[in-house]
Amino acid sequence: MLDLKRQYRAIHQELTEALEHVLETQQFILGEHVAAFERAAAEQLGVAHALGCSSGTDALWLALAGTGIGPRMAVVTTPFSFLASVSSILRAGATPVLADIDPVSFNLSPAAVETVLDGKRGVGVRAILPVHLYGQCADWTSFGRMGRERALILIEDAAQAWGAEWQGAKAGGLGDAAAFSFYPTKNLSAAGDAGMVTTNSSELAERVKMLRQHGMRRRYYHDELGWNVRMDGFQGAVLTVKLKYIDGWNEARRALAARYGVLFVKAGLAEEGPYPRRRAHGMCGTSM
Repeated sequence: MLDLKRQYRAIHQELTEALEHVLETQQFILGEHVAAFERAAAEQLGVAHALGCSSGTDALWLALAGTGIGPRMAVVTTPFSFLASVSSILRAGATPVLADIDPVSFNLSPAAVETVLDGKRGVGVRAILPVHLYGQCADWTSFGRMGRERALILIEDAAQAWGAEWQGAKAGGLGDAAAFSFYPTKNLSAAGDAGMVTTNSSELAERVKMLRQHGMRRRYYHDELGWNVRMDGFQGAVLTVKLKYIDGWNEARRALAARYGVLFVKAGLAEEGPYPRRRAHGMCGTSM
């Protein structure tokens, strides 16, 4: 269903030249190509810091560990997501607490999170990790208020949401930190695994840089136990090229989605409300 070659054919010359430059400079881990992508990404998202890493899953762990989430703490997140949303919480040593989703957007429900926080399961919760599912921003008006009133850390799982916005602010700059994935199926994709942490906190950015390199601030001086989750130069080069086109690609996706919407209505396959209310030939009706 996803033909990656179509995108490659349109920009293959730029990609080839970018990859050749990595080979010429021999900067295979981090280096100038990753730094260039980090600067351009931060500017495009309107955030102070953008830090490349080896995958979206590692970006989630870095965001959690960077903000101090760890043992004897809990994080509220959604059950309707890829495993990494929960496994990253466990990897940080914390406890995942699941709250229900909104029946319209399928994103984490602020009302359900409030119920969790006010009940027994809310004991020990230090953070909320909403997922911007399918590129739709979670209700950040509600989550932002919740974070302020309850002194909770807010981390965006923005793996699928490069370029998405909430009331004029782009995903990646809404919470205390955000995690992006550049897996090949994402709208902004690498030529393999890659990810990114974004934040407006200089202190958090410095800590993420340290954690992604075995806990080093100075070479061979390990301040704490980090991990090896750096972005390689090839991915930085590929993503720098693609970053120039992502806004146009996103607009094309929106246009295609709108066209599908029109056709679904015309064919009688679209209904108002959170769930289909009738069965159509060949469809499961209210089953999901």
